[in-house]
Amino acid sequence: MSQSPVSGGDLTKVPPVFSPDAQALICACGRVVRVYSTSTRTLLRQLVGHTDQITTLVLRHSTSSQVYTSALDGTVRLWDFSEGRLIKTFTVGHPVVSLVPPSPQNIGAKNAKHVYISIRFKKEATGEQQGRVCLYDLGSQSIVKFVAKTSAGVHLYSSAPGNYVAALDRRRALVWNTSDGSLLTLRHTKKLTALSFDPAETQVAAGDVTGRILLWTNFFNMEDFNEDEQQAAAACSTYHWHSDIVRSLQFSADGSYLLSGGVEGVLVQWQLETMLQDFLPRLGGEICSIVNNPRDPSIHVVACDTNSLKVVNLATMSIESTMQGVSPNPIRNLQFITSQPSDLHMQRARGPDLVRLDPKTGFLALSAPNCGVQFFDVGSNQHISTLEVEPRNFATVKKGKQQYQQPQLATYLSHFAFSHDGEVLATIDARPLVDAGELGMAGTLFENPEEECLKFWHRSVTGHHPFKINTRADAPHRKPITSLVFHPHADLAVTTSSDSQFKVWGPVALPKRPNSGKDEDDRPSVCWSCRSVGSYRNESLSNATFAHDGSVLGIAAQDSITLWQVESNMLLGVLATQPQCKTIAGLCFVAQSPNLVAICRGSADTVVMWDLVTMQVVWTMQMQAQMLFTHPRHNHFGIVVPIERDYDNSDAQGGDLIVRPAHVLLFEGYGVEPIMGWRLNKTSVGYVQFMPSVQSGDRVVIVTQDRDIVTCDRVIDDVSMPEQLGRESGSESGVEKNGVETAVAANASSSRPGSVLEAVFGKPPTKLTGSGNARKNDEVVLLNKLKDGVEG
Repeated sequence: MSQSPVSGGDLTKVPPVFSPDAQALICACGRVVRVYSTSTRTLLRQLVGHTDQITTLVLRHSTSSQVYTSALDGTVRLWDFSEGRLIKTFTVGHPVVSLVPPSPQNIGAKNAKHVYISIRFKKEATGEQQGRVCLYDLGSQSIVKFVAKTSAGVHLYSSAPGNYVAALDRRRALVWNTSDGSLLTLRHTKKLTALSFDPAETQVAAGDVTGRILLWTNFFNMEDFNEDEQQAAAACSTYHWHSDIVRSLQFSADGSYLLSGGVEGVLVQWQLETMLQDFLPRLGGEICSIVNNPRDPSIHVVACDTNSLKVVNLATMSIESTMQGVSPNPIRNLQFITSQPSDLHMQRARGPDLVRLDPKTGFLALSAPNCGVQFFDVGSNQHISTLEVEPRNFATVKKGKQQYQQPQLATYLSHFAFSHDGEVLATIDARPLVDAGELGMAGTLFENPEEECLKFWHRSVTGHHPFKINTRADAPHRKPITSLVFHPHADLAVTTSSDSQFKVWGPVALPKRPNSGKDEDDRPSVCWSCRSVGSYRNESLSNATFAHDGSVLGIAAQDSITLWQVESNMLLGVLATQPQCKTIAGLCFVAQSPNLVAICRGSADTVVMWDLVTMQVVWTMQMQAQMLFTHPRHNHFGIVVPIERDYDNSDAQGGDLIVRPAHVLLFEGYGVEPIMGWRLNKTSVGYVQFMPSVQSGDRVVIVTQDRDIVTCDRVIDDVSMPEQLGRESGSESGVEKNGVETAVAANASSSRPGSVLEAVFGKPPTKLTGSGNARKNDEVVLLNKLKDGVEG
């Protein structure tokens, strides 16, 4: 089995750098470094070697074709980005949060190989995160001395000539002179968030959480500043335009202007002599960093948190081009939409990622910020287009101490799905309500805490956007919609809701209007409407899924699974679960077999397989499964199982992010033993799906929580390779790329039953064989085609 290079990922978490000739833009993306052409914006090469998140990317010096990278794997690496070659690896032994390269002024001196690094570690006694700023010797690969103790790992800033290095630690800025190591402390009353030196090293600017910008002049007289606080205060000027956190500061190449950006998505240019401002608004997201072009002082690259890099011309204050990466997952930020997020918001934020496969083009479709759907080509690692489901402007949410008085009513995408041929896209967008009476329906029919809208889009032959809206249905259910799915062969869609109903939607031909003229050509020939409604025992419904031939519709009803014939809404049967099961969290049919697999949540989470011919349980396995996925043609299905231990992937600024590493296990037919698997280290799984391909064979696509995209090739051909799953990361038999270790398990006929599961879980999960569990008080009715198995 082979693994293709990782695509997707975050281009903006680490500030990018230009090559000295400005012909290439170098970006750190997760655990890899990507080199892009500035003229064509195509990927030239990738630098692969780090095993954890890269935290710093910096040129060795201004005329070099070499870059230093630091990472949370405890190493510093030197690369030749023009050749794509690793030159040397330096082992630090602690997660490296930031790095400043050796100063060009120190060439030939004793400290010529000394670099400033910021490291992070946990205090053994309390588990508290602590940080240190150190001098590290690249020659001996050892820490020379600790120069500062910080609250957590902090980011380091360097002046262009390299004579000064600074770090921000809460309400103070620490500035070191690299020639003699002397320290200057600049204090403030608020937390500092960004810093920049001017090219002449006479001024230093810092931004804080309230939107203020502080400008210290003549700070190089360090000895006087440390002894006289009044002189330090007098040398500081304060300017205020931003309404919230200042995320980035950057002086222009000639030192005449200061650029600032924050959460408002507005680039502000300050003329330093007069402090007059010029603005470039509506950048679409928070500004993360600003980078100067070494060849053209008027050109800058602005990185936004929408994972986009915008080339900005300051002379005209306009955007010349945009390089868009894979969109970040917006639904995980639902806790910022309202001041008091509901259980529904948190459930959706913690659920599987909203990612689907466009069956017509093969592109990945991902939910995007500002209620959009992004189409992304995994093969070329390129953004294709974005569909605005509910057009809206970028709205900021206060992140500092100042909070909005009312909840932010931001519309977001909760569900979307494609028809079998990819010609129709169905979306559901939701807007949280302040209270139940906002629609004027309090105490009546509607009890939905969100205003939902179901839309059907038809693929557009012409125009920039891939789809054009056809039908809009406001408030399609009385309570929140829990799932949306299309029929695998017909133009039918099904929605389920916690209002105990499921609805079947289909196209209806529109009559031609007399004497319509040319307008009739633009009018659609069909629209979508609800053709039938079903329910079961007034129970909340979720997780609708079709059998692969479309003959059976499965819907979870609390702790039961109902089977329906969708054409007539006839109840074919009911599968009851074990007593400890409270809800069904996942459901899928297995192709070319009469099997149905479900994830049951309760006092003991289990994965259960039923045989729909006998209505009996084939096997039950106790495991905390996260999601299911199935192959569209073969009898293969997969289970994502989070590893029990959490991994603290705190970011470079000290924020906490707990992720769940996971195993992706592949099963075949009735087998209870995985035939193949992958382990994701130090990241969480957001989405997994089979990607059929005639040319290169079927592949498994894994999208991580950070939206790194990994494709694993030739799934069906390699199921009998003898390697075992579950070895530790870095072992000889595992190949780790960007935190995804691939390993292939022996097939179900292995002479050591349970060996793979034992390797994965430490001990084999409990496996029970059932003899049938349909409820006796339910009449189980099956069609003849069910008795012969689900037709493939």
